[in-house]
Amino acid sequence: MREQTKTTITNIKNSAKTLFMNIGYEKTSMRAIASGAGVTAGALYKFFQNKEDLYHAIFDEFVQNLLQLEKSLQPDKLSELTNQELIDLFYTHSSFEILTHLLPQFELMKSLLLAGNASYIENMKHSYLTTRTIFTLGFYNELMRRNLSTRSLSAKEIFVLEETMFAAICGFVMHSDSEDIKKKDALLPYQTYFSIMTTGIKEQIGFHV
Repeated sequence: MREQTKTTITNIKNSAKTLFMNIGYEKTSMRAIASGAGVTAGALYKFFQNKEDLYHAIFDEFVQNLLQLEKSLQPDKLSELTNQELIDLFYTHSSFEILTHLLPQFELMKSLLLAGNASYIENMKHSYLTTRTIFTLGFYNELMRRNLSTRSLSAKEIFVLEETMFAAICGFVMHSDSEDIKKKDALLPYQTYFSIMTTGIKEQIGFHV
């Protein structure tokens, strides 16, 4: 792909993101997106068939960034961590960490969640939850291998737990506004939620540290 073409596509996506964040998906038109990107409507349709197609491209990019962020919070080799590092990791909620990292993109997240096709979002969510489940299963197995816990959880159990955490984050995004997240204790309910989840998981796996 030529550099000029890449630049044009980037400008189009940035224009769409800005409009989605400022006026919402429904009120955003392809003509307005083209104008914001500095291209003609005809040029815009060369790259994206319609607004939904553009939405999917932006969502794909967002999810890939989410997955990269998730991987950056996961140690490459659990076996190389000390016991104390594993213990500290148990009390670190990457889901909550991700939420705080993504708050600067709050309006974009909200637009994407509210405007998206349900089946499309479900597929993207499944990719994220699968990544989380694989890592968490390995983590719990490592705890048990070192006798830091008495049992692990099955992949299905972990998937369900991760799904409830993901739903909590999505609920926060969809039912809040930009003013809500500026409040000092905006994330306190979710800190409480993750604390309760940690206590329950600790009991279930016999984490005795």
